[in-house]
Amino acid sequence: MFIVSQQKSINNYEKSQPSSIDNPVVDPNFNSMRAQDAESSTATYIVVGLLVAATIIPLATWWYFSK
Repeated sequence: MFIVSQQKSINNYEKSQPSSIDNPVVDPNFNSMRAQDAESSTATYIVVGLLVAATIIPLATWWYFSK
């Protein structure tokens, strides 16, 4: 009895979650909005800046404390 009731709760939980299969995107501007977002390269600059900082900061720290 416990196993059956537990299985029902799992099924109910799975059905309560929204899904893109059950609720497809029907906005006609969705692809154009996604294309506009992809043209923005702000994220590229942020990632490159973080990679440079993650390289330079430990090297500068090592150089400073190794004197």
